Amino acid sequence: MIKIKPKILFLNLPHENRIMRSYFCSYFTGFLSPPYELMRFAASVRDAGYRVSLIDAVAESLTLTETLDKMRNYQPDVVYTLAGFESFQEDTHTNSLLKKAFSKTLFFIGGYYPSLFPEKTLKVSGADYIVKEDTISPLLKFLEAISENKTTESIPGLAYFQKDKLVNTPQKTFEKPEEQPMPAYDLIKINKYAEPLSPSPYTAIETRRGCSYRCSFCLKNQMPLEPAKPLEKILETFSILQKEHKIKSVRFLDNNLLADKSYALPLLKGLAELPNNKIKWSCMTRPENLTPKIIRLLKKAGCHRIYFGVESGSEEMLKILGKESNLEKIKSLISICNLHGLTTVGLFLFGIPGETKEDLIMTTNFAIKSGLNFINAGDLKPYPGTILFDEMKNRIDFSLSPYQLNFKDSDFNDIYTEKEGYFYRKFYFRIGFLLKNFNLLLRNPIK
Repeated sequence: MIKIKPKILFLNLPHENRIMRSYFCSYFTGFLSPPYELMRFAASVRDAGYRVSLIDAVAESLTLTETLDKMRNYQPDVVYTLAGFESFQEDTHTNSLLKKAFSKTLFFIGGYYPSLFPEKTLKVSGADYIVKEDTISPLLKFLEAISENKTTESIPGLAYFQKDKLVNTPQKTFEKPEEQPMPAYDLIKINKYAEPLSPSPYTAIETRRGCSYRCSFCLKNQMPLEPAKPLEKILETFSILQKEHKIKSVRFLDNNLLADKSYALPLLKGLAELPNNKIKWSCMTRPENLTPKIIRLLKKAGCHRIYFGVESGSEEMLKILGKESNLEKIKSLISICNLHGLTTVGLFLFGIPGETKEDLIMTTNFAIKSGLNFINAGDLKPYPGTILFDEMKNRIDFSLSPYQLNFKDSDFNDIYTEKEGYFYRKFYFRIGFLLKNFNLLLRNPIK
C-alpha cells in the first residue's frame, strides 16, 4: 500500500552511450544538455507537495547496477522515465529490469513512441502506466488520487492494462504556462553538462513548446505553438541561474525562439536590460524570422550563437521537406550575424527522397559560401506520424521490438555515410574555416 504523499523518482535511464532524450527527440551525442522535461516535471510535482528526486544516469555515467543502488537508497513509491527513439528497445528493456527489482513500485513511462504505441510499450517495458503527450498533468492527478485513497480509473492521459485489456484515456488537460514552476535545476549536477564552444557551467531553458511550421519530416509540429511562459519568469530564472548556480551559458530549447515577435522582442529587451546579466546564450530560429534590427538586439541581449535548420542547399529538396526558405536571403542574414559577432551553426539533413549527387554538391557549396561558422549533418529519419513516413512506407522497415527504422535499400545507409563524410571534409578541411574560427576555438577548446 502506497503511503500518503508518495516519493517520486524522475529517472533518466542508464545507457552505454551518451544520449539526449526528450518527448519529440532523442539522439546520441558527445555533449549533454540537462534532462529538461524531467526537471520540469519534477518541479511541478514538488510544487504540489510531493517528495521528489532526480537521477540522471546518463550524465553520471551510471551502470544499471549503480542505478539500482541509488534507487534502493531513495526507495521511491513511483518512478517516471522517458523512452527515446533509436534507444527505444534498450530503454524499455532497462525499464523492465528496474521494474523486476522494484516490483511494488509503480512505474510510469513517457515519450512519443509510448504515447503512439501504448499497448506494445506496456508489454515490453514492464511499466504500469504510460503518460501520454508531453505533460505532467496525468501523473499529478494520479498522485492526488492515491494520496486521497480515490480511484485512479478514467484519469485523462493515461494508458494501462486492466484485466489484460488496454485502457487508453484521451488527454484533455495541459499545464498552463503561467502555472509552471522553474525547472528543478537544484536536482541535477550542473557540472555534468556542456554545449560545444560555450563557457561552463552550462544549462538549458525554454519559453514555450510546439511549432507553428509544418515541415514534412518533423514531429515537433504535432504540438501547436503553445502560449509562452510569462516574461518575468524567464528573466527571473536567468537571474537565479547566474546568482545561485553560477551559470555562464544557456541554450534556449525552443524550436524557434523568434517565432512570435510580440513575445521575442520584449524578451530580448528584458535580457539586455537585466541587471548584471553576463550569461551568454544560444537559440534556434528560422532565417526568415531575422532582420538586421533583430540581429543587433540578439547580440545586445547576450546571444552568442544561433542554430539554423537549413536542411539543404537544394531548393528542390527543401520543397520535399516542406520548408519555404530563400537560400540567398539566408546567406545575407548569416553575413549580418557574422558582422555582429554572432556564431552561426547550420543544421543539415541527408537521405532526402530523390536526393542526387548534384543536390549534395549544391548543399556543400551553399554551406561553404554562406559564411556559416559550423555545420552539423544528420540522416533523415521518417518517424511514424510524419508526412514523410506515410509517403515512404514502401521503402521503410519499421518495428518497435526489436527496434528498427531502416530503409529497405541495403545500400542506402552506406550512401548516407558517404554523403556525410564528403560534406564534413569539404566544409571543415579548409584554411578558410580555421582562419574564420581560430579565435573562437582558442577561447573555448573542446575537451
